[in-house]
Amino acid sequence: IGVSLNWVDCSPATAQFLYSFPAIGRSVHPIRGSVNGRTEVIIDGDNFTPSSLPACIFGNDSVSATVHSESQMSCISPMHVSNEDVGFGVTLNGFDEAQTQTESGLIEFTYLPAIRALQFEPNSGPSVGGTIISVIGLDFDETFNIRCKFGSHVVNATVVSNESIQCKSPPHPFGIVQFTIISEETDVISNDAVFEFYKPPRILSANPVS
Repeated sequence: IGVSLNWVDCSPATAQFLYSFPAIGRSVHPIRGSVNGRTEVIIDGDNFTPSSLPACIFGNDSVSATVHSESQMSCISPMHVSNEDVGFGVTLNGFDEAQTQTESGLIEFTYLPAIRALQFEPNSGPSVGGTIISVIGLDFDETFNIRCKFGSHVVNATVVSNESIQCKSPPHPFGIVQFTIISEETDVISNDAVFEFYKPPRILSANPVS
């Protein structure tokens, strides 16, 4: 690119301008996440060329993105003030928004209420697993993909009601591990919650027997 003030003489200093095929976003996963943010969003499409200013647009907010290949990029959702649907888009240069839509229409990202886990019981069980843990909280929903995490072991949870979920402890070596509830990849119980796996007791004898 050169600059001229009289349509004849051009500035000696020039800059490079790269023309590229327009980027197209064809699918986004997941298309929902907590209002607390921190949901990793994967965008699949075409013509995602490496650039210095790739970004995702969530309504009126934008966050930096990472281009992994010509067909995939990703970003982390920002926090949002309320649970609602917002328009979603991507840009590679910070100015031009790529076409981001499916056959059903423009892509929207749904912000979900931040579920809150207040307490759980029991906080211990045998190392063979199978202990049913009940978690009491707020705003649980079957669509939130809620799971329980015992240390590094993740198991599915069952939504009993808007204020209660249950999950079953997995087999695990005895010891104390962090217990976490995960919803849309976001931890909702603090790291000071723990669950103890203990060695199952054995009955050697009983007296009297009748």
